[in-house]
Amino acid sequence: MIQTFLRVFRSPLSWGLACSIALVAFLGATWASNIMLVWDFLSSPGVSLEAKAKLVFYLSTSIGTNFNPLAATYTILISVLFGVNVALAVFYVRARRSGSSALQTGAGIGGFISGILGMGCAACGSALLLPVLSLIGAGGLVSVLPLHGQEFGIMSVALLIVSSAVLLKQIANPAVCPIE
Repeated sequence: MIQTFLRVFRSPLSWGLACSIALVAFLGATWASNIMLVWDFLSSPGVSLEAKAKLVFYLSTSIGTNFNPLAATYTILISVLFGVNVALAVFYVRARRSGSSALQTGAGIGGFISGILGMGCAACGSALLLPVLSLIGAGGLVSVLPLHGQEFGIMSVALLIVSSAVLLKQIANPAVCPIE
């Protein structure tokens, strides 16, 4: 798997894609609790470009203050693994050009969804999952969990690792149709 990983990331395109996606995911996670502030501030014509850049930078560093150490760790890991996963998927699709197996597609979708649902902070537990759970009356269930919902972030990291491993395996040993 390491050789396949190195083959995929030999390309600057793969590195650029993985880093760009990871950065967007990280910024999304760190800005999530302040998204209206970010939007209002960035869309305000009376605010200088320098002030806008400073706000964006300082909110991006909020991971040290708005997240507990466990949440900060899995948020960073989810961002990086999500970027890697997307780059691997793009490499695989470009190499195959004929679709993907059900296992690879399921793992990729599972990793993507868990990555999005698992990001969160100490204050809200899971940024997107808790509101959904609340709608169906299961919001209080999270408080019963030992880590109060942070299990979803840890599970997201695990699913993204599995998803990346499945993609690496598919890239290394693509399924070959016997009819071809």
